[in-house]
Amino acid sequence: MSEIDYRPATEIEPPHDVTDWDKQRTLRDSMYEHGWIGRPVLAIAGDRPTALTGSHRIDAAIDTGVLVPVIIITPPIFDGDYAQSELWSALVDGDDDERAVAMMTLVERGELAQTVLDVMLAEIASNDD
Repeated sequence: MSEIDYRPATEIEPPHDVTDWDKQRTLRDSMYEHGWIGRPVLAIAGDRPTALTGSHRIDAAIDTGVLVPVIIITPPIFDGDYAQSELWSALVDGDDDERAVAMMTLVERGELAQTVLDVMLAEIASNDD
């Protein structure tokens, strides 16, 4: 399993701005009462890791001061492998479908743990609800 780290939400760059303030308020109220519940956030390594998921949860955690469980994904050094760098770029810049395909490919190539893919697919499924 990929290691889960716990960080202040202010140390994680969300993938996008909050788009549904009702959802954010519901998550915030839940965090005040119960703390963080559910999946960890996936993020690409960096000085301030860039999250692939969880904009609303990260914003709610900022409001509540709850630590964010995060799985940090560290891309390899690309050494001129354009196809490989395109896969990793899709994780940050792609839509949900492109991210899922890129992750599946990286898992098949042994560059990403299956548990990371499982978390991402669960996140995509919850967004479709």
